[in-house]
Amino acid sequence: MPSVVISFSRRFFSLLLLLLLGGNLLAGCSNTAATRKALPVFFPPPPNEPRVQFLVSFNSSKIIEAEKSWLEKFISGTDQPDRLLNIQKPYSVVDYQGIVYVTDTATNTIFRIDLNRKTFAPLRGNGGQGQMKKPTWLAVDENGRLYVVDTKRKEILVFTADGDFVQSLGKDLVKKPSAIAVDHDHIYWVDIEEANIKVLDRNSGTLIRSFDTGGQDGDLAGPIGITLDDKGVLYVTNMDGHVIKIDRDGHVLLNFGRLGDRFGEFARPKGISVDAQGRIFVVDSGLQNVQIFNDEGRLLMYFGNPGLPAGSLNVPTSIWLSKNNLEYFSKFTDHSFQLEELIYVANQFGHDAVSVYGLGHLKEGGKQPVTSPQGNAPVSIPPGKAVPIPSSKSSAGTGSSNAAVGGDLLETRKP
Repeated sequence: MPSVVISFSRRFFSLLLLLLLGGNLLAGCSNTAATRKALPVFFPPPPNEPRVQFLVSFNSSKIIEAEKSWLEKFISGTDQPDRLLNIQKPYSVVDYQGIVYVTDTATNTIFRIDLNRKTFAPLRGNGGQGQMKKPTWLAVDENGRLYVVDTKRKEILVFTADGDFVQSLGKDLVKKPSAIAVDHDHIYWVDIEEANIKVLDRNSGTLIRSFDTGGQDGDLAGPIGITLDDKGVLYVTNMDGHVIKIDRDGHVLLNFGRLGDRFGEFARPKGISVDAQGRIFVVDSGLQNVQIFNDEGRLLMYFGNPGLPAGSLNVPTSIWLSKNNLEYFSKFTDHSFQLEELIYVANQFGHDAVSVYGLGHLKEGGKQPVTSPQGNAPVSIPPGKAVPIPSSKSSAGTGSSNAAVGGDLLETRKP
């Protein structure tokens, strides 16, 4: 008992001393941070109006540890940092009600990151029947259930939002499994080898049907990425450089893109996502950027090109759009910029395992922010034209670098 009292007394007087000195210490830290703060990186660069800002990236549980104040550590009774958890080779990222999930193909696990509760942990159901061998693509349903494509097990593993294993589905139904999308009743599972989409019952995993596009213009050819919009329409990326929009019976509604290194073309398209305004976001792991198209397949702008002071992508694979956690990430947003939506992108290489960008606009009456130079002049693309992209070596050793597209092309209205 005396030792407990002594320990508490020491901690009490330490706390008192910190409170007495806190004003000067915090002021000094604040000034130091202000002088060292890096300039923001926006896309497209000035003089265009900024539409996307690089906010932050993370590759470990330090993103949580950094958020814990000295007072929280004092109350918890330890000054030691939590056990550091590293994301080594992420493949897919999704968000459900502010909780971010990231697959790691190097450690064969999924990290569950709750930014508000400041927890960062491996998915607890990863064991026994739920043991993951190579988790790649992720999907999440309206109840927060996770659907994980395991390319070694050749099945889909289902977990609750808390990480408990539920069941496995679709064993060996797909010869070369790739991405999945889910709606209220079905799972849409891409088969690269058979160049089709398998439709499974979401609860039982029973194969309902398979479909391709029937040889139409924009056929499924090496399909790899898939997503659903809020109307239930499917969008698929093809390894042949095409992006196709199809209904759930396989009828082609839109087809755009081709292989190449020009604006609106693709080298290795992978992940894809669509927001509520119908804008189509396509990840290209070859060009190492994200291109944004309108609902008619016209290029609006792109971001994340190699060679930037911050915000460059490095062999990106997947993308997720979210309006959750806006308050959390607002502290990384320039004061002149109104944040509307978050963009998470998973990188397979480099220190930026997960890059987080903000989609938005200048605030009413806001001035053009001072930004980090990007080294490229802005380029405006006339409708129906393709402009060559200047080539340069990327941080991964291959790929192309793009000059930013004019901000007037991002066809959004300010709220």
